[in-house]
Amino acid sequence: MELTEFLLARIAEDEAAAQTSGPWLRGPDAYDDDMLWAGAAPGWLSPIPFLRPRDVGRHFEHIARHDPTRVLAECQAKRRIIEAVKEHEEGEWEDDPIHGAVLRPLALPYADHPDYRQEWKP
Repeated sequence: MELTEFLLARIAEDEAAAQTSGPWLRGPDAYDDDMLWAGAAPGWLSPIPFLRPRDVGRHFEHIARHDPTRVLAECQAKRRIIEAVKEHEEGEWEDDPIHGAVLRPLALPYADHPDYRQEWKP
């Protein structure tokens, strides 16, 4: 598996997971200041009681910032980066310095995946 194939497969997995849920809402917009709500379908909210801000403290903001809407936007941005690198490089682009400088760092969050290759480390 090439690095671009690996990245596109991981991005597709992230995207599929994010598409199973709608945006997460917090506070007055979600009818309850101390609970995180997930939109399972447009216009429908379901409470996630185990993600109460008072229970997770400072971690709540991190959780709320990585809602499915943001994950989907990040997936789109990563795909655009991959396409830009592909357009820039010609021929044996796997060896192009831009490939290593741009795509290898994009793969780092997936370093624990069984298909990740150590040679991809920047």
